[in-house]
Amino acid sequence: MVLHPIACAIAFLAFGLSLGAGVVGSVLGALVAFVAWVVTVVVMAVDFSLFGTVKDHVNKQNKGSHAFYSVGMWTCLAAMVLLFLGMFIVLFTCFGARKEKKSGSGRYGHKTNADSGVGYDGYATPRTTRRTRRNRWF
Repeated sequence: MVLHPIACAIAFLAFGLSLGAGVVGSVLGALVAFVAWVVTVVVMAVDFSLFGTVKDHVNKQNKGSHAFYSVGMWTCLAAMVLLFLGMFIVLFTCFGARKEKKSGSGRYGHKTNADSGVGYDGYATPRTTRRTRRNRWF
């Protein structure tokens, strides 16, 4: 049962790594998320085997008690699925942004109106190549 908070801490570490990072941080976040996913799979296997054994033992006694898998098991399963999807989303977003930047098209490589010398009204504006003053004091 100690693996639950460990898997949660590793998943939070992966979230922190990929939150504001570039390409390297996103790849590192995806790798840490993969480790968290493997730990979560182990947690799920232990949970289902342990609680399955307890459930069978309680249900076979016929003393009025009935055991069943509850919200905690299905929440852990949902966390495992979402961690798997999040890992791939971070990885594909990282490589997709890198591909757009490399090809020169899309969000990162596209020239804007300010870069092309065209003003808001569509007419060409004069472009200054260099500031004439060296600093703000003279």
